[in-house]
Amino acid sequence: MVAGVTIAPLFPAGWNRRLVDLNVERLSDRELEWGDVGLGKSLLRQGVLARSRLAYWRFLFNTLRRHRRSLDTAMALAIMGYHLQRITETYCKS
Repeated sequence: MVAGVTIAPLFPAGWNRRLVDLNVERLSDRELEWGDVGLGKSLLRQGVLARSRLAYWRFLFNTLRRHRRSLDTAMALAIMGYHLQRITETYCKS
């Protein structure tokens, strides 16, 4: 996922970043658990707490209904979009 590499340097220093090249190595159980935590945080922050939660759920349900095989990409894009919003808010405040 090239986009994740592109915006990673913009993240504040305290944010976790992780990149695994699946062409070179397999995911360990620990990395899969870390992904589950990321999914849970996305569902909570974007699907429950965010003002745009209706758009988030509409996006996910439409993806499940029309493009089921692309759910992983859709979730990654939703999470990256959320982080881009946060980064923009951070830079606009300073």
